[in-house]
Amino acid sequence: MPWLPLLLTRAVRSADLKRWNKLLGDRLYPGQQLFVTERPPRPADEVRAQALSTIMRRAHVSQPEASYYLDEHGGGTDVEAALKAFAADATGSDQGALPLDGGEGEWVVVDAPP
Repeated sequence: MPWLPLLLTRAVRSADLKRWNKLLGDRLYPGQQLFVTERPPRPADEVRAQALSTIMRRAHVSQPEASYYLDEHGGGTDVEAALKAFAADATGSDQGALPLDGGEGEWVVVDAPP
């Protein structure tokens, strides 16, 4: 695709570029002028819905569970951080998990009362 560098630097889709410039094919020519604009950012609720869908699909979890991991570990939109926390919980590992108080510490086993 001859316009790949343009698409990557401007964050636009080839379909948008074709529509804005009434292009029928995929060919560009040296010196050809094109109209390019930035795509508007996606709404936050759309980004969150996509993140939840990705977590549900990749981790095979329900929407409430995906929402928990996304909110508690992914900052509301970071799918990879949420999935990493889920994987740590699923394997029983505390690697990648955050300390409860947010500071330095260690994990201890609490004994049953006498």
